[in-house]
Amino acid sequence: MQAKITQQKWDPFVFQRLNDTISQASTDVTADVADRSYVVFDFDNTTILHDIEDHLMMYMLDHLAYKMTPEEFYQVLTNGPMNFQQPIFPNTHNMATFIDLADDIIAQYQVLYTDYIDVPEDERIPLAEIKDFAQYNEFAAKLRLYYQLAGHEFSRTPGENSPIYWFKGYTTQEFSALSIKVFEDALNKPLTLRRLFSSQHIKSRVGKVESTFEQGIRVPEEILQLWSVLRENNIDIYVISASPIDLVRTVASQAPFNLPKDQIFGMCYDVTHDGIIDSRIEAGTLITKGLGKVEVIKEFLERKYQKEPLMLFGDSMGDYPMMTQLPFVKLSVLFNRYAADNTQQLVLKAINSYRQDNSKLVLQGRDENKGTLRPSMSTIPLGHLEPVLQAEEVYL
Repeated sequence: MQAKITQQKWDPFVFQRLNDTISQASTDVTADVADRSYVVFDFDNTTILHDIEDHLMMYMLDHLAYKMTPEEFYQVLTNGPMNFQQPIFPNTHNMATFIDLADDIIAQYQVLYTDYIDVPEDERIPLAEIKDFAQYNEFAAKLRLYYQLAGHEFSRTPGENSPIYWFKGYTTQEFSALSIKVFEDALNKPLTLRRLFSSQHIKSRVGKVESTFEQGIRVPEEILQLWSVLRENNIDIYVISASPIDLVRTVASQAPFNLPKDQIFGMCYDVTHDGIIDSRIEAGTLITKGLGKVEVIKEFLERKYQKEPLMLFGDSMGDYPMMTQLPFVKLSVLFNRYAADNTQQLVLKAINSYRQDNSKLVLQGRDENKGTLRPSMSTIPLGHLEPVLQAEEVYL
């Protein structure tokens, strides 16, 4: 008897389409690769609730776990494929640029580096006391703001520096160990929108700012059961994530996911012969976001299986191309994040094809306050009480 997922908190139509699609593709364990099907999952905000790279950034900030000198940090912040002279607050009277923001960050990092980071561990003052410093609050709020803004502005380019890869200086082994700590910490953090405020008492180029962070990671039970059912039906699972390769491979290859590392794709970066990570994206590698996900599928997975994926799972514009440019995919599952971008085209298509036999696109809602799926297409956003179906319901 073929294994099937149980209803749990899936939207009823998503539940039906998943089981129908899995049933049609189920094969015996002895089947050749050409006869097997495979599925592709995004990781952040798809396999898990919230973003593992975001949590890496915040864990390093909360623990001042950097291995860069102030000069090295500044070089990372001010190099890469983006215009660092552009205003960070366009259409306002504040004409501060990314260079100004980097200057503010490094001015405070120099203090933290001298007083804490570059001090032997047994001679350091407690980290909790450091966090009471105005310099720390200034550094934290502005570094988080830089991450949020630069993440949208720069184009990831092989061979170019990534201005948000602040794990430069770690060995790959150290980075994997850090990744485990990040994930375990995130699972235990409450789900909340955390706000960071810069200091009112420090003169700066940018001025006072606020930044935010969607804190806490959860792994929905329905996802884990789905993975188990896929495996029981001899359907292979792959993850293609825009998060750093060693981060996502470390996390997704261990419990509760237990996915083989060669079935996990992520962003690659330069590593020296001594195993030291640099902030430069590795030349000749694929960008595992947007159109790059389609390239990964075509270059690695279609060549192996001689066909497109059976199913795709995603949540954002990083998944939009693979959900629109692979015509032979049987089913795409979009997790509803009510984003005011072109994913709303997919949302509308899923709404219009709801309950239609053989619908190729379905929409799955979540409760972001609980970290669970919900039996609906609509999502309850973090910090909200009412569910929303389309972006216009949030951004009116």
